[in-house]
Amino acid sequence: MIDTGQTPWMLCGNGKSSRKLSRPAGALRLHTEPHDDHTNGDFVFSPPAVVVAHAGAAESMRKANTIERNQKLAGEYPGMSEAMKGYRQVLPHIEFQQKMTLISESARWSSST
Repeated sequence: MIDTGQTPWMLCGNGKSSRKLSRPAGALRLHTEPHDDHTNGDFVFSPPAVVVAHAGAAESMRKANTIERNQKLAGEYPGMSEAMKGYRQVLPHIEFQQKMTLISESARWSSST
């Protein structure tokens, strides 16, 4: 799966598709960028999912104020408090330099920085 949605509510609080994904579909998270609106839902899938991002993403995510942003969102949107239960920031397990290609039986994904 590529990115995880803008808020945990979008991903799991509304009870729609993402929570129902099978483990294979959620086993690999590919980030297109390190901002919260792409990474906030990682906690729903990892573990066991492995998060992949470009070099420097983990440091950028550490510096971002994810917890404070989520607390603010919880007060602004109905359902966010429930969706955020168990929230924790998940940093990339794998970071790549310049280019990375992942090949599976059913898909090929290539990215470059």
